[in-house]
Amino acid sequence: MKLGPFDFRDIRLLEDTALCVKFKSDALVVSFGSAEMLPSTSQGEVRYLESLGKRFSNLPGSCVHVWAGSEIAEQIEVRRQPDRNDEAYVSLYLYYLAPAWRDQGLGMWLDHYTSLLLADRGFKCATP
Repeated sequence: MKLGPFDFRDIRLLEDTALCVKFKSDALVVSFGSAEMLPSTSQGEVRYLESLGKRFSNLPGSCVHVWAGSEIAEQIEVRRQPDRNDEAYVSLYLYYLAPAWRDQGLGMWLDHYTSLLLADRGFKCATP
């Protein structure tokens, strides 16, 4: 999907493994001061990537990389609330802007994409 200057493309788990783990680790550091929530072992990374795969199969379009031309700028992860098919969960640390793209007011594009995705899938609300 193209929105403004960005292309929103599904994460390709096999090809984008290292990038997903890097972005998730940085997002945790920026949000919580540490990436301890994501074990740095390969087993912890595998669990994270498995969870991405489950999210995507449960809600297509919910795990995307955002591109500006040939440069990756962002990663979004959205998920269904457990036991609530009409409610989504959007955590701020699941909205990831690569360092070069921060502080430029680009978060609105993540919100816009997520709003369109959830409206298209029939969600009634999203909670942080």
